[in-house]
Amino acid sequence: DGAAGEGFTNAGHALVMSPSLLTKYLDAGKEVASHAVLLPDGIRFSPSTTRRDWTEELLAEIRGFYRESTDAQGGSKVNLQGIVFDTNAGGRLPLEKYFAATLAEREALQRGTKTIEAVAKERGLRAKYLGSLWKLMTVGWVEPRDPPSGPSLLIDGVRVRWKTAKPEDAAALAADVARWQQALWRFTSVGHIGKVGGPKAWMEPVSPITARHEIRMKLPTVAEGQDVVLYLSAGDAGDGNEQDLAIWERPRLVAQGRPDLLLRDVRPVSRELAVRREKLFASSAKCLGAATDVSAAQDTVDVKQLAQKHGVDADALAAWLDYLGIGTGGPIKIGSPITRKIENSSGYDFVKGWVGDDALSVVANSSDQHVRIPGNMAAHSVAVHPTPKLSVAVGWQSPAAATLRIEGQVQHAHPECGNGVVWSLELRRGNSRQRLATGTAQGPNKVKIGPLEKIAVGPGDLVSLVIGPRDGNHSCDLTSIDFTLHDGTREWNLAREISPDILAGNPHQDGHGNKDVWHFYSELANGAAGHVIPAGSLLARWQSAASTDEKQRLAGEIQTLLQGGASSLAKDSPDAALYRQLTSLGGPLFGSALKALSAGPSSDAPDGKENKLGLDPALFGKHPVDRALLPDSGEAKAETGKSAHPTVEAASLCVRAPSVIEVRLPADLVAGAEFVTTGALHAETGKEGSVQFQVLTTKPESATGLQATAAVETNANGPWTSNNRGVSH
Repeated sequence: DGAAGEGFTNAGHALVMSPSLLTKYLDAGKEVASHAVLLPDGIRFSPSTTRRDWTEELLAEIRGFYRESTDAQGGSKVNLQGIVFDTNAGGRLPLEKYFAATLAEREALQRGTKTIEAVAKERGLRAKYLGSLWKLMTVGWVEPRDPPSGPSLLIDGVRVRWKTAKPEDAAALAADVARWQQALWRFTSVGHIGKVGGPKAWMEPVSPITARHEIRMKLPTVAEGQDVVLYLSAGDAGDGNEQDLAIWERPRLVAQGRPDLLLRDVRPVSRELAVRREKLFASSAKCLGAATDVSAAQDTVDVKQLAQKHGVDADALAAWLDYLGIGTGGPIKIGSPITRKIENSSGYDFVKGWVGDDALSVVANSSDQHVRIPGNMAAHSVAVHPTPKLSVAVGWQSPAAATLRIEGQVQHAHPECGNGVVWSLELRRGNSRQRLATGTAQGPNKVKIGPLEKIAVGPGDLVSLVIGPRDGNHSCDLTSIDFTLHDGTREWNLAREISPDILAGNPHQDGHGNKDVWHFYSELANGAAGHVIPAGSLLARWQSAASTDEKQRLAGEIQTLLQGGASSLAKDSPDAALYRQLTSLGGPLFGSALKALSAGPSSDAPDGKENKLGLDPALFGKHPVDRALLPDSGEAKAETGKSAHPTVEAASLCVRAPSVIEVRLPADLVAGAEFVTTGALHAETGKEGSVQFQVLTTKPESATGLQATAAVETNANGPWTSNNRGVSH
């Protein structure tokens, strides 16, 4: 019945709808329309209403389609600011399942009692790929129209193992293939395909063939008393070794702050350093006694005269003086000055300072206000900020010889975020760094430093407060710092002297009119600038001792420590750290000796344990094959005056592949070093060869056969540049 009482009729004045009901219908229509997804040939409806969700729905369908035939293996993990992501996972064939199917059904497929399609259906696999794999293992190629032109170094080995393998061996076969996948393909991020300069496809081929191969290997850390063992493996690349004459070009040890040490010289250098170390330690107390005679104010020292006076070896005394930074001459090395000015920080024209990239800064608040920039800055204060790789430091350079009392404080200026900072207060002299105090600062609490008493300094010595990123994270690392130095009559205070006019200069004068006293600089956060004398150690106490008798007693204890060893000390104790530093052949006491020996060691030192280290120098600079035994290359083999062996550079090692050479290196000599060399074929006798170079820490089972873990070195015009060796992606 009609709402107007006139019965069933189409009378317009009776067909009414309230505005609110009409609004509801329109809203419902809009809601339905919002779920409509426009397609090239129509529409579809989605439970969601955003483009992002529509995209995810389609991607989920695509992933679901591929998931039927692939698995999630093969992804690589990426650590992004502490969050671990799996990338490139999925989209890869479950090779183990396919290999297992061919192995389990091998006889049935060979007899013809089962078809590829039937096996694939039973095991939930794709018949097309299963058939391709079957043909590859049995016939040697996938498509009859494209048979191989010769044997395949990559596939032949897998095929041979497959013929005798059992179903339980499927995982090992799949692992072999996976190694070659990683060697011959680069799996890119799908989301970056199509970007300018980005990848063109998910899988991009990588050629393992090169003419030369530089190898750089960070040497591992080993237990105390053990040697670092390396294996130089030159493989034959699986194609025979007739002309596989390989060169390890100038293998050497490279470390920051040290001269390169050729592998050829490791044995004689180790032998001579061991002799020098014994002599050096036996005269430690006398050398420290001689150092006591040298005033901290002296710029230079007549080392020979001082050594003669105290009856010690001049080289040994020079090593100690250089390590302690006494009488070395010249100004101390101060990191990298921060040179860019900032006149207004976060809108405050009274917050100024010196800044660099990645938030590196030293800033000061000259006002009476407490402000946020965004970290806290109290009135008349100084704050600093490091970078992920650089520490920031404020250093006070002594204008005169003095005995100081030092105290200060460090406070994290971002208490609500970040992981805090690491800090250290250091006394620097020459190449020496004495760490007076160290710690971490996080949260709102102030960290007090000192007071530290009786710190002796000479003109030019540097007292630095260094702030570094904790665990390489510099987020929210603005840090308020202050420290004060007293010499009994005068006082220097960082905040009081710097905050009014920080931009007056870098370096900045002090409050007593002395120029170039305060320095604002940065340095590597790994502490690579000089040698740190462990705080609290015997040597640190020797430096701080006020009386000659106390210094003499401590010098004797230091010599006893060096000669007797640190086995009775806790590994993390200051004296154990001092012992490791001073006894290391690559350490500060042997720097000058190592530099001299690396230029050409003598052979005067007696033989000992060091004969087992490195390699026999006689192996270098020699070719392993007599020229007369080499294959005829069309050239005369016995020209007048021509050497019986082809030439090899004096510091290089020439071998015929396959070859594995074991090299033992003294851990204290190679600590912090890289092993560096370049692998190549011998220019004259390896023209048609192919070799794979590897430096390993475990002995390889064999150097024969083609290895997925190493590049193939061959000449540009050699046979590996064509496909007749089976190197095809």
